[in-house]
Amino acid sequence: MLSEAHLPHVNGVLDSERNWFRYAGTVLLVALVYFLAALAGNSLKFTGNVDAIWPPAGVAIAAVYILGLRVWPGILIGDILADYPHHLPVLASVGQTTGNMLEAIVPAILLARFLRRSPLANLDALAILVLCIMAGTALSATVGGLSILAAGVTDVADFATVWRTWFLADTCGALLIVPLVLAWMEKPEPHIPKRSRLELAALVLTLVTLSEIALRATPPLAYLAFPPIIWAAVRFGARGGTLAAAVTTAIAVVDMAREEGPFALHSITLGTITLQAYIATTILTALALTAMVGERRLFSRRLAEARTRLSESAEIERRRLERNLHDGAQQRLSALSIRLRSATLLGEPDQYVSVMHRAGEELDLALEELRELARGIHPTLLTRFGLAIAVDAVAARSTIDVHVDINMGGARFDPLVESTVYYLVAEAVSNAQRHSHASKASIRIAREGEMVLVTIRDDGVGGAVERADGGLSGLRDRIEGIGGSFAITSPVGVGTTVLVGVPLRILDGE
Repeated sequence: MLSEAHLPHVNGVLDSERNWFRYAGTVLLVALVYFLAALAGNSLKFTGNVDAIWPPAGVAIAAVYILGLRVWPGILIGDILADYPHHLPVLASVGQTTGNMLEAIVPAILLARFLRRSPLANLDALAILVLCIMAGTALSATVGGLSILAAGVTDVADFATVWRTWFLADTCGALLIVPLVLAWMEKPEPHIPKRSRLELAALVLTLVTLSEIALRATPPLAYLAFPPIIWAAVRFGARGGTLAAAVTTAIAVVDMAREEGPFALHSITLGTITLQAYIATTILTALALTAMVGERRLFSRRLAEARTRLSESAEIERRRLERNLHDGAQQRLSALSIRLRSATLLGEPDQYVSVMHRAGEELDLALEELRELARGIHPTLLTRFGLAIAVDAVAARSTIDVHVDINMGGARFDPLVESTVYYLVAEAVSNAQRHSHASKASIRIAREGEMVLVTIRDDGVGGAVERADGGLSGLRDRIEGIGGSFAITSPVGVGTTVLVGVPLRILDGE
């Protein structure tokens, strides 16, 4: 009987076995798909070993690029099975298989190295995809061609023709299969309407009809296939463009294999080259249109996002000005109102004159702050002399006793940090005067590690509550908007304590 102590080991063994079976299944699936693609390619041979398109090249590149190098055994198995009926000499068979393996691995490595986005996202990415594929297919044609030359299957005079046919067939197959797989693995475009299935069916029917007419007409009208290809790329993006290219290519290759259509010429070599040129042109046209449509949609999406951000920025700026008015000039005017009311209780004319004089100074400062806000700058004391002097000024003009304790090591902080703390202090002191009916308050600002910690206490009536449109809620938005933390405790009859932490950013050179 297994004990609990054995369970981790047993679970580890089971997970390892599951992973092994999953990997083995993936390898076998790759081998099967590669082999089926080879059967499809062989069924469309024109004569002997002449192929206009070789789909297994695309299957191999897509498998390694998507699943990783670990699936190389599947490609090896599939290639051996595909090559078995030909009974080539050992040297030719080994060289051909080696070339096909390099054809799959090299483009996948190059794509992973140089491509940082979808290969069909824009024209630059598409160019990288095409160049990487051509590097792999050229390597395969070179290694495979030299191996069959060394084995005596062909001679030097035919080497150029063999290399060209091999290279173009593999390139056409890779350009057809790789984008098709990548496009249909991605999530569908969100802009495609729900009726897209009906439209897609109509598109395929139109494409098949026009392709057949184009290839069977006398003289051939191959250009008739391009309007539905454009339709597919514009309406359905990468999925539509690659599907249209696949349908058009399949029709042309099948007609050629049946010795029908404009490419069934008396010369196999000329017919093959002509068909490969048509296939390459069709595929590259579809892919280029797909990339251009992708670029346009990306630009439109970014433009819409920029407009949204602009609207949000305007709203944020409006709220910032509203908070600054509320926390700055409005607090001065509130203090001025309290001071003027208290002046009516004074009995001595000299005291009355003194209060009026100080009220006039407060009014001048409030007007100056309003001018500064209109210019989009911080209060003068804060801008020129820093947070400590500005907070002392807030405390000095308060109608209650405010004790200030600031320990910042003499450093100047980022203007955003200083303005945030300044308006926090101004709002808290104003609340202590107007709502808490406090007789005294304390402000402590200290730098601790990478934070500026602010503690504001008063001995008022407490009971402060955050409201959606209130000053406390505005303070929280201001603090949390720069990554800070905001907390308030306000028991009834005990007073109010505000605790704030703001991420520290010190100005260079200070």
